[in-house]
This record gives sequence, structure tokens and C-alpha cells, in this order.
Amino acid sequence: MRVELRLDPDCRETVVTVAAPARTAEVEELLRRLAPLEPIPGWQGDTARPLEPAEILRFYGESKEVLAQTGAGVYTVRLRLYELEERLKGAGFARISHSEIVNLGKVTALDLSLTGTIRMTLAGGTVCYVSRRTCPSSPCCCCPSCCCRQGASAPGSPWAGGRASAPCTPWPAGCWPCPPYSCCITAPLYSTA
Repeated sequence: MRVELRLDPDCRETVVTVAAPARTAEVEELLRRLAPLEPIPGWQGDTARPLEPAEILRFYGESKEVLAQTGAGVYTVRLRLYELEERLKGAGFARISHSEIVNLGKVTALDLSLTGTIRMTLAGGTVCYVSRRTCPSSPCCCCPSCCCRQGASAPGSPWAGGRASAPCTPWPAGCWPCPPYSCCITAPLYSTA
């Protein structure tokens, strides 16, 4: 794939054109990622409000309902978590457990001190726990030069021998550290692997 940028001072709005010989899965994925995310209707009682994905901290299941938490409150969402997962694919959201999807842009801290679990703090102090069951079996860090892409046995890999001697840095914006931590908070919605 080739990317071109053409700057035109006479242009009044940004236009993205995709030229391809055929409509392939790669083209479909590109079009989906370029399309703006539609607001998600959130309900409080009989009142519906469009929720912009960027303002949502997390979606979670509770009492057979799916709820969306924002800085302004909690809303009922009339979509299933798997539908939200598909809709938000590639948009900076990650499924961290069977019943929770978080906005990675709202993560303020990761506490790795608890043995066998990761405590995630979101904006506003909301605490979530990452389930190891959501980890994929394949590497998923989005850092292209990362040891998990090259394999832990790659020369100079900080994960050689299964223990980190140093983190893989720098990471692209929005990336988190390499395994064993990144797989739990990037898959399956944020992974580029």
C-alpha cells in the first residue's frame, strides 16, 4: 500500500480518497477505520442521549444489562458487548474481561504489583481488573520493533529468557508495554498484529 499526501491551500475540507484495483478485505478495513464513529445511544430512564465514543470510559455488563460509563454518569446501552466490540474495533477500545470493554485513551494507571492480575485505573478514578482469559495466544503489541513481534529470542530482546531486562521503547502513541502485559489490554480491539 502506498500513502500519498497532497496539500492544497484552496481546499476547504479534508478529503480522503482510496484508490484500489478491487474491493478487498484490506480496503474494507481501511474504509472502516477512516469512517467517523457514530455516537452510541445511551439511556437514563426514558431519556436517550447520544454518547460520543471518545467520552466513554468503559462498557460493562451488570444485572443482564450493558452499561456505558462516562464522566457525566452511567447509561444503559441497548447493544450487546460483542456488538460494541465489533463496532469499536480499531478505535482504541479493548475488551479486558468477559464483561468489560475499556477506552484505552482513558487509562491513567496500570498496577502490575498484584500477582497474576493487572489493576487498571481510568480517568475519574474508576478501577477495573484485566482478566488473563482475554489474552490471545499470539503476540499483539502494536510496537513494530517490539520483541513480541520479533520473538523473545530475537537478538537484544529484553524478554530473552522470559524476563524483561528493559522495556521496549519508544512505543507509538497509544501503545502499552510488551508482553506479558500488553496482550491483556490490547486484544482484540486494539491489536494491529
